[in-house]
Amino acid sequence: LLAAAYALGYLKEAGGSPTDNRDILTYARGLVARLVVSQRDDGGWSWCGGSAESDAYASSRALWALAEARRQGISIHNETMEKALAYLKEAFARAEQADDDAKSVILHALSHVGEADFAYANRLYRNRNSLSPSALAYTALVFVNLDRKEIGGEILDVLQEKMAPSLDTSVETTALALLAMEAIRPNSPLVKQTVEY
Repeated sequence: LLAAAYALGYLKEAGGSPTDNRDILTYARGLVARLVVSQRDDGGWSWCGGSAESDAYASSRALWALAEARRQGISIHNETMEKALAYLKEAFARAEQADDDAKSVILHALSHVGEADFAYANRLYRNRNSLSPSALAYTALVFVNLDRKEIGGEILDVLQEKMAPSLDTSVETTALALLAMEAIRPNSPLVKQTVEY
């Protein structure tokens, strides 16, 4: 769903064909419906469905995707979003204080619906030199969503330093870093270099 929602945004911006827009919109609506029916009673999602418990990472990704789909004009019931929001706020409160990876993922999802805790985002910013590359990428994106790109840029600098010595970074973290780069410094030569990686 996340990819389809971003594709819709790209097609709108680039002036894609009406057929492409319609096809992707229909596909995205189907994905939204599948995601909505798989939401657990507690408001979260699990990685594999069935009787598995809700997972904060899966739920964060689901909320991010739903928020982006809604931003692209796809209708999503408020109850779905409210239940997800309540679940993630509870998951954020339950996460260990030192678990910056989990907190940054959840905070990023919350930032897509205007519910990020700025004080905690600032805590992550202050601890940026000790964050993992993944937590740095999510935190940079939080500050993009908070309309604080200059702070996101400082976090991006640390992330680029940590990623530069080795290409041991996961594809997912590299993709998140690319999203942050495109939002903060779209004309940087590192954007092209990261795409080609």
